[in-house]
Amino acid sequence: MPSSIARLTATDHERMLRLVRRACSPGPSQQRWREELVHLVRAHRAAEEDSLSEEVIRGAGAGAADALSELRSQDAAIDDALHRLSDAPGDSPATTALRAELTELFGCHADTLAGRVLAPMTDVLPRKQMRELGGAYARSRDRALQEEGADEPP
Repeated sequence: MPSSIARLTATDHERMLRLVRRACSPGPSQQRWREELVHLVRAHRAAEEDSLSEEVIRGAGAGAADALSELRSQDAAIDDALHRLSDAPGDSPATTALRAELTELFGCHADTLAGRVLAPMTDVLPRKQMRELGGAYARSRDRALQEEGADEPP
């Protein structure tokens, strides 16, 4: 049986934070880390949208639905910062500032998803259903990564 969606998304958020550190540190693989970060963010978002339908969220209460809307506005800020990162020189004050900004944005996103969306879902949905949502999330994320041209799933 697959892992809970809460566990899988938390693992992805941790990986994103590691990738931010690598993508903002000078080195020969910096561009590779930036690309991997973008791939994972896009795949994570697609999997979130696929597996966390309005119907599923509605069962967790109005607060979870409101938090999901907040996540979408956070996604726009993350996209903007990632776009600026793609143009930032490898070792510059701008890159250092983007590292801090992305770390904060991903932290807010992770906290909102875990605390205000998935925690209420965990309280009302059976564990089996949370694992089924995790399976749907993982399949969707891996499919999106493959479509993005990423080397392999995380």
